[in-house]
Parts: sequence; C-alpha cells; structure tokens
Amino acid sequence: MKFRDDYGVYVCPHVFDGSRPVLDSCRDTDGSWQFLCGVQECMENSEPRFIGAGHLIKRDESINDLTVLEPGTYAERKSINAEWTFGKLED
Repeated sequence: MKFRDDYGVYVCPHVFDGSRPVLDSCRDTDGSWQFLCGVQECMENSEPRFIGAGHLIKRDESINDLTVLEPGTYAERKSINAEWTFGKLED
C-alpha cells in the first residue's frame, strides 16, 4: 500500500524544509499522521506544518512502509538508513 501524494499529514519544520529526515512517525488515535525529525523539543517548540505525503515520499520512499500503522501506533528509526521499529502509543 502507498500514501496518495495529496494525502495530508503533519510534519515538523525540519522535515518541512528538508533539513532533517523523518525518523519518527505516529498515527494518532484520531487517525491523523505526524512525521517528525526525531528531536524531542522540535514539536514542543514549533508549529507543525500540513503537507501532502507525496513531498515526503519524493525524498524517502520508505515512508510508504508506514501505511501499516494503525491509529494509536508509531514507528521510529535511528537514521534514514535504519529499519523502522514499531510500537503502541502510551495513553
């Protein structure tokens, strides 16, 4: 399965401007998606951006591997070349 190019997702400013790769992703319990750079303070100290998933996939096709995430789950990796690991969001 693949994301549609125009499917809307939230990203941190670093992912938005391409200065950092996607290292964390979560699918909130409401079904919305977040793609983040992995820096904890990033989302706490900035405004998320809403973009089409196609912009992310052009830079990193492994983003399509995350379509398996169910609401309330996440994926993370240590670097852009590392494998994704999956887990459940805490309440």
